[in-house]
Amino acid sequence: MVAENVFVNTGLHALLNLQPERVQITWSRAYMLVPGHVEVWDLGLRVQDEHTQWKIEADHAAGTIDLPALLEYRFSARDLRGSGASFRLRQRLEAGAGSAAAGAKPTIEGLENPPSHSPEEAYGPPPRRFRIQLHDLLVEHVRELWIEDYRYVGEARLTAQLDLLDKEWLAVPAATLEFTSGAVTLADEPIASDVVGQVDLAVKGLDPADLRGADLLSAVTARVSLAAQVQDLRFLSFYLRKAAWLSLSGGEGPLELDVLIDEGRVLEGSRIGVNAHGVVARFLTYAVTGDANVRVAVTPVDGAPEAQLSVEFFDFAITRWRDEAAHVRGTGLRLEARTRSLTLTDPFETLAVKVEIPESTIPDARVYTSYLPRDLGFAFLAGTGTVRGEMHASTDDNRARGDLYLDATGVKAQMGAMRLGGDVSLHAHLAEGQLDVGEYDISGSRLDVRGAHVLDRSATTLAADDSRGWWAEVGLPSGHLAVGKPEFLDAKLTLRCRDSVPFVTIFSQATPLPGWVRGLLHVPKLSGEARIRLGDGLLVVPQLQLRGGATLVDLKLRRRGLLFQGALFARHLGVSFGLDLDGSTTTLHLLGSRAWYEAQPAP
Repeated sequence: MVAENVFVNTGLHALLNLQPERVQITWSRAYMLVPGHVEVWDLGLRVQDEHTQWKIEADHAAGTIDLPALLEYRFSARDLRGSGASFRLRQRLEAGAGSAAAGAKPTIEGLENPPSHSPEEAYGPPPRRFRIQLHDLLVEHVRELWIEDYRYVGEARLTAQLDLLDKEWLAVPAATLEFTSGAVTLADEPIASDVVGQVDLAVKGLDPADLRGADLLSAVTARVSLAAQVQDLRFLSFYLRKAAWLSLSGGEGPLELDVLIDEGRVLEGSRIGVNAHGVVARFLTYAVTGDANVRVAVTPVDGAPEAQLSVEFFDFAITRWRDEAAHVRGTGLRLEARTRSLTLTDPFETLAVKVEIPESTIPDARVYTSYLPRDLGFAFLAGTGTVRGEMHASTDDNRARGDLYLDATGVKAQMGAMRLGGDVSLHAHLAEGQLDVGEYDISGSRLDVRGAHVLDRSATTLAADDSRGWWAEVGLPSGHLAVGKPEFLDAKLTLRCRDSVPFVTIFSQATPLPGWVRGLLHVPKLSGEARIRLGDGLLVVPQLQLRGGATLVDLKLRRRGLLFQGALFARHLGVSFGLDLDGSTTTLHLLGSRAWYEAQPAP
């Protein structure tokens, strides 16, 4: 017995650790009073293979080892009891990963990631492997579980059975992990606290070489029943990873989770629920913030199980991402994502997403100036309104479609030296959006202006005709929007309006026109077509033609900053003339006006 204990505390270390870069087992002291029954303190087991690196530590462990089985390269133990344990696992990085190694989680003392010298290079093919068979394992006071970026720290209890032969056989007939208190972090950020509940799982016998990494999850059968105080919902974004344009974060509140898994597939009846404060849902370049009811449920739909992630906001605000100014405020916005991809290996591979905005409030129209080209000289000064809409998107092709309806009243705007007022209605129709490249077909959209008028009569607008009560209806038979491009809108328009007063006002801001010219240009009940291009600080109208009764008006216009450049041709009852607009100068052309206009280059 003395010889056995001397060997356990001295020579056995060297015998077991012939290839420490591959497997290393350490302990501070151990003894056997009965042959085969071992007591160990400060036990550590560190393993590295071609794909993973992991380590188990325990303050104390005891159990009965089948000593003759060691001669058969089998480590078979019964009645195993442990206390004060931790487990860490990470994917092994490929050589040359460089800076990625610095961020590899978790830390495992004594192992580089990626290794500067791999065990395969140092030792060649592995020797005959030990088969590990653990029966009736019980570990009290599990203080840490750290797998990749997810880390649990607290108090847990593990019971399990294990049968493992590296690269040849893996089976977990039964295992139960009970959480009594603890906290979860993701990449060092807090995710949940006060974690309580139980995980029951089993892994059917398999050859690990057939299933590597996350593919091992296809062999897992489990039930996960947990309650916790959530501190951040961004862990749910893992299930939205195929939708790069959608994410969840923030949110604090009580969570309940009950998930059923059969051989790697989530079953009907699984659910996750939390009423969270301060949820942030990001969609494209917008953020929806507020308190929300967040639910994930797997239910049968048309005879097949389907998972639905729903986020129902109570009070909410919509802002530009990383901006604080609210564009919309309201209650009841709903975000929904559906999928039938329910395997743990490829969860939520395809997503159908719907966003519903109920009738909500536009608190201040001034924030919508940010949607206009920079340095165009046009800005919203005031106004309130309502907005509602719905959008559908899919990860199958990253396409979207939808409609948004906006009504604003009491709108005030500044255009150059003029201050304008009126009411605006917009139907933004998204015929198709390519979410991955930021290009959108907005054909079929419509803009209506009502009650438009000039608010002041400054020196530059004294000569303008009274436009009070002016109205216009603008349609987009075709329109293309490219977000982030220097020239982001190219559209063809149809126009119906009360009269031509605003167009005359634009041309006469700098230089008042003769009264007879203004009279000829004042045409009631105009209609026509145009093409328009918008960019940063740029407005281009390559062609606009208006007709009203016996009057025809053709226009070419370019505005950069506050300066207009363009040409206008008008014909009324046989009288024709042209106007040349160049910055602050307006020049009248009477003779050969049509030929002059045709000779002017398109802007």
